[in-house]
Amino acid sequence: MKQLTLVEPGTLEWQAVAAPVVSSPTGAVVRPVAAATCDFDHLLVSGAMPLPMPIAVGHEFVAEVVEVGSGVGAVEVGDVVVVSFQASCGTCDNCRRGLTSACGNVTWLSAYGLGVLGGDRGGAMSDLVVVPWADAMLRKLPPSITPHDVAAASCNIPDAYRAVAPHLDERPGAQVFIVGGAFGNISHYSVLIAKALGAGSVDYFSPDAEQAAKAERLGARVVGSPVEVASETYEVVVDNSQNPDLLALAVRAAASAGVVTATTMYPDARTPVPLMDMFARCVTFSTGQPHVAALLDDVLGLIATGRLDPAQVVDEVAPWDAGPDVFRRGSGKAVCVR
Repeated sequence: MKQLTLVEPGTLEWQAVAAPVVSSPTGAVVRPVAAATCDFDHLLVSGAMPLPMPIAVGHEFVAEVVEVGSGVGAVEVGDVVVVSFQASCGTCDNCRRGLTSACGNVTWLSAYGLGVLGGDRGGAMSDLVVVPWADAMLRKLPPSITPHDVAAASCNIPDAYRAVAPHLDERPGAQVFIVGGAFGNISHYSVLIAKALGAGSVDYFSPDAEQAAKAERLGARVVGSPVEVASETYEVVVDNSQNPDLLALAVRAAASAGVVTATTMYPDARTPVPLMDMFARCVTFSTGQPHVAALLDDVLGLIATGRLDPAQVVDEVAPWDAGPDVFRRGSGKAVCVR
């Protein structure tokens, strides 16, 4: 079979590899039909987030089930499914608590599209992909949803959802502030989800003018510069910047008893955070990966009812064979379809 492989930063090529097979009763083999570019893919392909290469790229995808193990009960051959980008068993203590990004039966970062760091699980831009725990990691796509609209439900959409949905549930009508940057796609999904769930206001800042313009088209009020961001104002704050100065801006923008979620990773050994500001105002800070498998039902339900239209974030739908060019572009949200 063929898989799209990142050979070195900026160089992607189709390679022939052995086709995977179901190796356990809980597993399945799926055929990706739509695969999206994630913010992390942009960092990976550019070399800004160096990982050991080669890497089978892509981790956001919708697929068709082509083979299932004898112990699989939730899906069957022919089903069209969203695939959680993280490997999770669904039965360990953490998975049963909904902490599926911290599954006790895999190592940290076990995921598609990360090469050896992710456990060599292959990538979404492949003819076939093995899913080790099909019942836990796959969700049938409602017939009303178009696959290429929700390829990002593997990662970006749940990431944005966890950053705003539970907090708006606790604080109906809250003011939301979103900081763009390295994870611009997540910031744009955050805008849509916040508006869909009834935020009182959605303000947005990004040092990237194109990101800011897109956020404005999606319904956010764009703040022109950091000095214009109101301090101690927003009950829900999302940092997608990967910029320590903007992280500090996000924390200072949080209201008393507000919550700040950082979706980006900060790879330096130490990152300055204004802890005294947080302490004085009882601000809650959250980071880490989203628990994708635990969030998929809620995310797909929001989309199926028409309250959330993730297609608004997609900039381009391209043919599958255009994958090398699409993943090399380095910005925006694109989806490759068969």
